[in-house]
Amino acid sequence: MWCSSNNSVQLDATNQCAAICTGGERVAVASGNSVNVHLKNSLRELLQLNFESAVNAVCWAGKEERFLLVAEHSGYLHTVHVKSERVINCERVYQTFNDVSSTVTQLLYAEDASMLFILGSGSLHCFRNLDYVALDQALCEGKLEKAASLKQQICHTSLSVSPTATCLVLDFNKQLPTLYILVCLSHMYTICLLLNMLVLVILA
Repeated sequence: MWCSSNNSVQLDATNQCAAICTGGERVAVASGNSVNVHLKNSLRELLQLNFESAVNAVCWAGKEERFLLVAEHSGYLHTVHVKSERVINCERVYQTFNDVSSTVTQLLYAEDASMLFILGSGSLHCFRNLDYVALDQALCEGKLEKAASLKQQICHTSLSVSPTATCLVLDFNKQLPTLYILVCLSHMYTICLLLNMLVLVILA
């Protein structure tokens, strides 16, 4: 059960809560193969989404929670347009090797930098030039060609990280935005975002 103030969201007893992401007015709760979106104050259910495999991570993107990013255990990343309640994009970020599924463990969207970070089994993916405001406008106006052109502008970078990497923390308080990856065994990786390049610095 997930609780807020005097309200609560009851989950299926057979499923555990895998991820929670809060926005300005909404909260997304992932449990089993489903994601439920609720109003934060009243916890009234606004939307329920069902997927083929268990959901590992959820993340709001764009202003006013216009988009919800959903990562399945199977490695698929879904982009949901909340207003139309439609999955507008689905792509496999992590593949299956030797019958072992590589999966997403955390999603982190940086609004100020228009970047999405995806941490998974032994790798980190960074998507840049994400314009969710323009995408929302194009979808609401039915301009599908415009929406497709915005997708083509996205740049993708990836690198290998420790398989024990567990958490992403983004720091915008410095002159240079810094992404910290917390890793087990008391190690920390620092990734600096500079000139659209990922520079890896290892702190022992």
